[in-house]
Formats: sequence, structure tokens, C-alpha cells
Amino acid sequence: MVSIAAGYAHTVALKQDGKAYAWGYNHYGQLGNRIMGYITVPEQVDLTGVVSIAAGPYHTVALKQDGTVWSWGYNGLGQLGDGTTVNKSTPVQVTGLTGVVTIAAGGYHTVALKQDGTVWTWGYNVYGQLGDGTTVNKSIPVQVTGFTGVVSIAAGSHHTVALKQDETAWTWGYNLYGQIGNGTFPYESTPVQTGNPLPCVVTNTAGYGHTLALREDGTVLVWGRNSYGQLGDGTTVNKNNPVQISGFADVASIACGYFHSVALKKDGTVWTWGRNNYGQLGDGTTVSKSAPVQISGLSNVVYIAAGYYQSLAVKNDGTVWMWGRNNYGQLGDGTTTNALSPVQVSGITGIESAAMGFYHTLAVKNDGTLWAWGGNSAGQLGDGTTTNRANPTLISLADVCKVAAGFYHTIALKDDGSVWAWGSNDEGELGDGTNTSSTVPIQIESLSNISDVTAGIYHCVAVKTDGTVWSWGYNYYGQLGNGMPIDCKYLSPFARNGGMNVHR
Repeated sequence: MVSIAAGYAHTVALKQDGKAYAWGYNHYGQLGNRIMGYITVPEQVDLTGVVSIAAGPYHTVALKQDGTVWSWGYNGLGQLGDGTTVNKSTPVQVTGLTGVVTIAAGGYHTVALKQDGTVWTWGYNVYGQLGDGTTVNKSIPVQVTGFTGVVSIAAGSHHTVALKQDETAWTWGYNLYGQIGNGTFPYESTPVQTGNPLPCVVTNTAGYGHTLALREDGTVLVWGRNSYGQLGDGTTVNKNNPVQISGFADVASIACGYFHSVALKKDGTVWTWGRNNYGQLGDGTTVSKSAPVQISGLSNVVYIAAGYYQSLAVKNDGTVWMWGRNNYGQLGDGTTTNALSPVQVSGITGIESAAMGFYHTLAVKNDGTLWAWGGNSAGQLGDGTTTNRANPTLISLADVCKVAAGFYHTIALKDDGSVWAWGSNDEGELGDGTNTSSTVPIQIESLSNISDVTAGIYHCVAVKTDGTVWSWGYNYYGQLGNGMPIDCKYLSPFARNGGMNVHR
């Protein structure tokens, strides 16, 4: 086998001899072998000389070595391209189409790329996914008008994507969820170039529904949810395209909380914006802000972090300052009183970096010791108890160089490249092959030579020194990036598929 494709409930495989095989659901003839109902073992499709295959939910498409395209299965919306809307249980040639080099199948439409760089489409078109400027279904191929120089195509359920020779990306069709990426709703019937580029981006950070990107020139791009002004563009209007925060420059680092944002400028000042119901903006009020405001009295800052409803800053003298919600002692000042302005974390100095979970905080000192405070219901502090701590507590783990925090779990990277985890393990986020939680650090034995770690809500990711990426934990939304089944958990780390570039 050299290629595979999957529809809603059928599978197609291509052998190197140019023969295709199919199995699964066949009510509409999508298996292409005259057998109706369904079959549970591969059966050969009535077609030879095939070089590429694609599958929609209920139809299948094949490209032959002579550049012709053939299709079979459901055809109620013209997606077979033979000029009819009649289902076919054996392959039929797509009308008048030759010189094709690539094919793609969407939900109920089909796309072909010709050798001359033109794109041809047919089938369902109510959302403009055919790109011909109309919303009328087509049962024979139509050219995407005036669109050339294309080198790659892809089809979503109701939208289409093309990459041109000049490396620009173009999309058209359904856009209710912003999948076209050009800042418009609800659909586009002709190709539009995807939204603003992100040149020279140094780092990205994401909150609950908003994203920040820091560029090399110190400016900040923002997009996503903006109901509390967390984008900092002076509005509370959601943005499905990156926009720059006007007049805000010289930024050195950025952080996203749940509904608020924090930025550290190169001059050591800290700026915040967004929701402020617990004082997480640190400006002495509980009034939300839709544009950056400077935290007065806080200077010489070298590191920032943002948690659920709290924020953190490390000064160049190694002291830690926090503000916002404090119901579990996560501000580390010995109280459980919210702070509308920065308060110093008691009893620790020499801090180099820190991390915040849902209601717990951790800090790494320059001597490699780890300190933790705040909520501890799942043992996420790692001190062997489930008792909340309003003051920093020393954790029995030495030579730590980085720490990361999920909702109720923590992971730490040691100087020797080993990874340690503790806290809640309901979703396998501790990576030890079990679902047993731990109140003390346990080593993830299957991981070594790690150079970086990070934690999501219920999942973790690690980068090895060889550039490979490893992930484990909750995967309901595909957040492990491994191409494996979602809606289940992975209790041990495994390498991410695909050999993609690693961004450190």
C-alpha cells in the first residue's frame, strides 16, 4: 500500500501497482465495486492505473496516471462531476477534465489541481466552496476563475484551501467559525488571501479564547475573543484576524491569563489589560480595561506569568510579586485576601522563573530548588500533602531548571534532562502509564534528554534535544498532535507523528 483515504464510514487504500481497494459502509456505492450494503474486508475497486485517491463522507475520487479523474458513490449534489446527480457504484470519469495532478474531496464537493496551476471544482456550492463566484451547485467541473499559480489544494467539509507558488494561502467557502481566516463572515464564494501575515514572530501565547503574538520589533499582534478587552486594542469586539495593538511597542515578553493579558516592556515595566474582576490587572481597581495600563510602582521586572485570575512578576533582585485572586493562597503572601495591586511573595528571593496553574503557583530559584504555594487539593504542590499553602513551601526536588503547571498537576524539568510530575492524574497527565495521582514528584521514566516542557489544562508536551516533540494526557480535542484517535487519554509520552519543524 502507498496511500490511504477515509470517508465517513468507509476506507480506501491504493497499492503501488495502481489498484485501489475499499471496505466499510457502501449504501451509496462509495466502495466502487458493485457490492451494496457494507463489507468488512478490502475489495478491489473496478479501476486500474490509479496514482492518487481521496474520500468525502459518502463519495470517493481517484486520479489516474493519464491525468483523468474518476469518482463513485453519493452524487445527490453533483460531487461525482459526471453531469448527473445519480449515485454510482462503479467509477465514472469526471467530465472533460484532463491534465490533473492533485485531487481533494470535501464534505460534498470535489477539487482538482491541473498541471497548469489552475483549480477546478464541482458539487455542493451553497457556501461558495466551489470558488466560482456563485452559490449554485455544479455537476461538472468549473474553473476557479482567474486563479492560477497553485501548487497544492485541500478541502474541508464546506471550504477549500489552495497554496500558490508565491507561498500565499487562499481560501473560500464556509466561514462561520473563521476557517477562511480573512476576517469576514459567513462565507466567501471566490478565493481570498488568508489574513494578516505574522512576520518575524518571536513567541505566541494563548488564553481561554484569545491569542497574543510578539514580533521581533517589540509590537504585539492580537486576535480571538475580546469580550473583556483582553485583546488590548481599545475595543471589546472579537477579532478573527490578527490586529496590532496601536501605539504599544518595546515589548520584551507576553503572557495570557484566562481573560486577561500581561506584557513586560524592555524598560522593566509591566502592562496589563482585559478582565479585572479579582484585581488581576494590578492597577488598584476591579475595572476591566480594553487597552494596556501600566502597573504603577512595579519596575525592574525581568519575568512575567499569568494564571487563571492572577498575575506574577519577578524583579531583577529575584523577588516575586503577585496580584489578583487569592482564595487558596496562590499569591503566596501568607493570606487568602485578593490583592488589587502587587504584593511580595513572602520569604523567597533568588527566583529565576515561575509558573501558575488553576489555583497554584511554583517558582524555581537560581540554586535549582523548587518552591510551591496555593491550592493543593490534588497534591499539585508536590509537598506530600493535599493541604493548601499560603506561603512558599520547599519541594523535595533538586536541580530544577524549569517548571510548568496545568489545572491540577505540575511538571518539572531537571538539569539532567529528566522530567518529573505530580498532582492529578485522572487524564494521564503525569505520564507514568497510570491514572494514579501523586502528592510528590515522580519521574517519567520513559523520557530523557528533554530540553523544554510545557503543560496544558490536562495534557503535557516535552521537546527532546534531538528536536522531537512528545506529548501525553487528555486528547479529546486532538491537543496531543499525534494523529491518533481523540476522545481518549494517553498515559505515557509518545512521539508526535509527521517530522514537523519544532518551534522552541
